[in-house]
Amino acid sequence: SNHFFSALSFRSMEDRSIVLPFAVDTSPKFAMYGVFDGHGGDSAATLAQRSLPQNIVDHPLWAQGDTVGAIRAGFKRVD
Repeated sequence: SNHFFSALSFRSMEDRSIVLPFAVDTSPKFAMYGVFDGHGGDSAATLAQRSLPQNIVDHPLWAQGDTVGAIRAGFKRVD
């Protein structure tokens, strides 16, 4: 058996993920994939999973074509 993995104790999976092939607004140009790492609980990862995609596409910068700016703003809002 692999000693490294057998020495670790995994109580629960705290990570969350999303796969949105056409983003939230069904734009054919974008897809969103994310893995949100939970540390000491899943609350922050779950919050990001549930709200980050919508925060990004709802930001005015998204409609203006500033994808990077909208992503940054979406992360700041979740934070």
